[in-house]
Parts: sequence; structure tokens; C-alpha cells
Amino acid sequence: MSAMAWLSTSNYNIAVACTVCFLVNSALYPASSIQYVVISDSSSDLKDSNIAYYSQAIVYAASILGSLCCSMLYDVVGIKATYGIGVVLYCVLYLAVIVLKSWALYTAAVLTGLGVGIQWVMGPMIIADNSTNEQLMRNFSIMQACLTLSIVVGSLCDYFYIEHLTQISDHQRLVIYSVCIAITLLATLIAITCIRYPPKTLVTQKAADNKVKERTNTLTRTQLLIAMVTKPEFYCCVIHIFYCGMVTSYIWMIFTTCIGATFDKRGILALAGIVIGISGMVGAVIWDRMGTCSLTVQTLALGLVASAAYILSFLIFPGDSPYNASPLKETYVTPSIALVLLISALLGASEAGFAVSANTAVGKVFSGYEDTGYMLLNVVWCSGTGIMFAVGPLLDIQVFLVLVLAMMSLTVGSKLYWLNNAQIKLQAGPRTSDHTLL
Repeated sequence: MSAMAWLSTSNYNIAVACTVCFLVNSALYPASSIQYVVISDSSSDLKDSNIAYYSQAIVYAASILGSLCCSMLYDVVGIKATYGIGVVLYCVLYLAVIVLKSWALYTAAVLTGLGVGIQWVMGPMIIADNSTNEQLMRNFSIMQACLTLSIVVGSLCDYFYIEHLTQISDHQRLVIYSVCIAITLLATLIAITCIRYPPKTLVTQKAADNKVKERTNTLTRTQLLIAMVTKPEFYCCVIHIFYCGMVTSYIWMIFTTCIGATFDKRGILALAGIVIGISGMVGAVIWDRMGTCSLTVQTLALGLVASAAYILSFLIFPGDSPYNASPLKETYVTPSIALVLLISALLGASEAGFAVSANTAVGKVFSGYEDTGYMLLNVVWCSGTGIMFAVGPLLDIQVFLVLVLAMMSLTVGSKLYWLNNAQIKLQAGPRTSDHTLL
């Protein structure tokens, strides 16, 4: 296929969405690391506050609101403008840390959360809207690989530059966040100017494949959700997505906090991020290839990899709240850097697989109504993350791990059941006439 022919297809929109995802998150990861260093700086008036924790909780809550408002927003201003608004709101966080006032950080958390909610509805929706059923898993694997690549880039910046800083001058903070703002504005420009809608080539292809000229199902978003909640397979998707949210909370809150409390060297956190990112990229490709052979085998393998990560975590971290963990407390197995990096690799690979599977399932279940589907995905995902974020400090690490392991087992079990015993009866849109839950 020639370059011009490739650009004339929906692959172009997918490439744009993946590029935006990579740029936004490449800026976000080191920016978040700087935020914690700045707040913990001895010269900062915010040092003794819990503002970093509370502002992150606000981001999750606002993200749910952003997801709920996303469909209404793009009904008014269009897909391109909505996508651009979601991306550009990330800049508010960077501006607030430059100001470094509590009111600015809390306000930025609300606006950034709205942007996160919008962006994580629009990005997957564009992927699904520009994919056939056969292409969904492959295309979401590509998007997941771009996301995890951004984690690698951010972790490398953290390891080689940010990791060695104990104080950050006003000049350094201004330079770093100016770069993050520039990268995010570039992503915004790409989102607004490069997306081509509607994807006429793919729409025509889908119509021909399904022998329809236009969408025949005229369910409203509310009617669709009401119809969905009567279907058992709907709850299978919800369980899967909620588990993904719990994993996000474990990796980026509990796991990293335990590492920091167990080891003296901060460089291990950056190394763990690099390993999580690399294993996520590799995992996204491997799970996609396995899915073309046997979805049952893929699901069982995902469960085994995730179980190994949680069991090893259970063995090396002490039975206490992660915020009270101490390297002096006894553990079942002596913690080591090698074990932490092994757990990081298992977590990155399994998280990528479950995330790709969840996005693919929603794309199939809500075919023709992708905006509603990915609104639901982000609301449930952020709810899972937010709940675990709130209760995590109150639980022993090992209790938390048992809860996550139980939810993972429920996710795998429900998915295997529907793979072998059920098909989705509700046809939401014209992508296919017979949807199989992935």
C-alpha cells in the first residue's frame, strides 16, 4: 500500500490518536515526579501538607465528571474541538506547579481531571470508530504500546535528571514545565488539526459489510444503558474495567509507595517505571498475537502473570499500611531490587493485556455508540482507581493485594464464562450483526 493510500484510510486517524496519547503522557510522567519533589522541597510552604495526595484524588473525581460531560460537549462543539479541549487542559497542572499555591493546585486538579476524562473517552472512541471488529484488538494494542512507551520516556527523564534532584530552583521548575506545556500544546494542535472526521472509507466499508446504508438503531444513550444493564455480559465488562482501575491504583500508588518505604535509593522507582513501560509495550504485542489464536488461552495467561505479580508482592512487602511500611519489618522473602524489577515486568505486561482486552470489549459491545461505551469505561475505571486510592492507606498491603487478586480472579472467571457460553445479544450499532465478548 502506498503512503498516500495509507493516509486516505482510517489508519491515519489511529496514528494521530496514538501520537497524541504518546505526547501527552510523555510530558505528564516527569511533570508528576517534579510535582512531588517541589512539594517536598524544604523551601516550600506546602511541604507538611497532604496536597499532593488530595489533589490526585480530585483528579480522579473530576475525570468521572469529564467523562460524563464529554458526549454533550462534542455534540455542541464537534469531535476535533472536544479532543483538543481534553488535551490542552493537561497544561493547567503545569501552570499551577509553576505558581505553587494551594488554591492553584486544587483548581488545576479539577481542570486537569476534566481533561483526563475527556481525553480518555475521545482517544479510545477514535480508535474504535476507525476499526473493524477484526482490527480492534490490534489497534488498541498499538495505542497501549504508545502509552507504555511514554512511561518509558518519562521514567528515563526521571532517572537521569529528576531522580538526582533534592531541591528544584524556580528557574529549573520554569524550564521543565515550559517544556511540558510545549509538548502538550503540540499534542493539542495535532488533535485539532489532524483528525479527519467522518472516516468515510471505513464507514463505507462497514456499511457494505453489514448490508446497511445507515445506522438503523436509534437508541438514545440513556436507552442504551438501560438496555445494557439487563444483560449479564454488561456486568462482565464492568467487573473487567473496575479491576483495571484497581490495578492502576496499585501500580502507581501502593506499589511505588512500598518501594520508596522499603529501599533507600529513589532510583529504583524510576527503574521500576522503565521496566513497567517496556514490559507493557512487549505485553501489548504478545497479548494481541495470542488473542488471534485463542482468547481462552490469552485470558488464562493474563491471569497467571497477574497472579504471580501479586503473590511476589505479598511475599516481599510487610503486612502494614504502605504509608507506614518500614524496611525493618519482617517479610516472607527478603526484598531485593531484582524481585522488584521482576514484579514490575509482570505488572506492566498484565496491565497492558487487561487494558487492551477491556477497550476491545467495550468497542464491540457498544459498536455504533462508542462515545457512551468509553464514557462508561472511564467512569468505572476511575471509580475503581479512586476507591482504592481512598481506602489504600487504611488497609494492610497484604489485605489490599488479596482484594486485587480476588477481583482479578473474578474478572478472569467471568470473561472465560462468557467466551465459552454466551454471545452479546444487543446490537448497538452497525459494525457487525453478531458480537462476541472479548
